[in-house]
Amino acid sequence: MEHLLQKGGEDVLPGISQTLYFPNIVNVPLFKGCSTEFINQIEK
Repeated sequence: MEHLLQKGGEDVLPGISQTLYFPNIVNVPLFKGCSTEFINQIEK
């Protein structure tokens, strides 16, 4: 059961990370105009 909960958390974590960090990264002047794919790679 514990393994199942750990695996489930790993599946959810990328979505949480993107929700939390993407808006902040997009607003950094250095990254303005960068593609969404590029920013997604940065936040991983």
